[in-house]
Amino acid sequence: MADSPDNRKIFILVSSLVTGGAEVIVKTLTKGLSASRFDIHILCLHQPGRIGRELINSGFNVKWGLSRGRFDPGTFFRLLRIFRKNKNAVLFSLDHHNAMFWGALAAKVAGLRKRILSVHSTRLSAKGYFNFTDRLVLPLYDRIVALSLTHASYLKEEEGVRDHQVEIINNGVNVDRFYPVDSEERRRKCKLRLSIPENSITVTIVAALRPEKNHRMFLDAALLISKKRKDINFLVVGDGEEKSMLQTMANEMLPEGRVTFLGNRSDIPEILSVTDISVLCSFMEIFPVTVLEAMSAGLPVISTDVGSLSEMIRNDEDGILIQSEDTYSLTRAIEYLADNSKIRLDMGKRAREKVSERFSTKKMLSKYARLFEEDPPIVQD
Repeated sequence: MADSPDNRKIFILVSSLVTGGAEVIVKTLTKGLSASRFDIHILCLHQPGRIGRELINSGFNVKWGLSRGRFDPGTFFRLLRIFRKNKNAVLFSLDHHNAMFWGALAAKVAGLRKRILSVHSTRLSAKGYFNFTDRLVLPLYDRIVALSLTHASYLKEEEGVRDHQVEIINNGVNVDRFYPVDSEERRRKCKLRLSIPENSITVTIVAALRPEKNHRMFLDAALLISKKRKDINFLVVGDGEEKSMLQTMANEMLPEGRVTFLGNRSDIPEILSVTDISVLCSFMEIFPVTVLEAMSAGLPVISTDVGSLSEMIRNDEDGILIQSEDTYSLTRAIEYLADNSKIRLDMGKRAREKVSERFSTKKMLSKYARLFEEDPPIVQD
């Protein structure tokens, strides 16, 4: 791997590319920037993961197995050998703990032109995002990407990230892939393929089945609604550690067929085309891609008011914000939108307009391209 003559080589460093919002953004960057003027190389410390394998199958340059464990010092030397041959390149690391640690050290020693860290992790404890080893290498990054104004403020005020390091780049989605259903016939056929009753209102949650996504609240609301009416059905899209528990909970609580677990899917636009209301119940989020996808598809989103959701959704205008763990408010919001088709459609239209204007993939890629091209900031103490 020799230096690109135009200094446009980007190393995207991750632990693995499993399913998640950050990994989807990596896929979008790889496909979008490679199609323009950048030479993208993916470095996976461990297995490539589902999205990594997808990129491999699409012909992208993905190198994996660079680490034999979280504390493997050989990781540093393997990365150093790659970086020393490409000193004009840029390192773009996700905030996977071992990736950001070994990547920062190897890139600094190798003298890479620029080092960038992208922060997507949610705050899982009172101690914050970063552990001890993370904090050791934070000063080695020239830029640290925050996903919103709220996120940037948190990184600076609570995590000690220096002001000159912070770059705000909102997540973006492909508005040409996620768009409102264009015909009732298409919607009817999609419902038939997914075994959804033709005349039902469909409420969908798209999120990994992990504790912080709080699917229990979604199922609790489904139970309350199912006791009163039969015209609303629920879809759960995603997979994860809570799958078995949530399926057992649904089977014991709810009438058969009212909640359908679809697992991980590659046809999210099709699923959204049969959806009337999108829901996110998380305890914690930053700037979730799944919400942008639903908004781009012309759907009103009911979401807990956590993270930067208030920067994405304007309450009662293009969606509804509720308090975390407020099952009653979620139930009431679903029934309100189910009973008011005009309000539902108007909210979805405004949501689509907002995403097209502010949160498109095109806008996001343009900001990342400028970030990769610019010189590192000059810091004066």
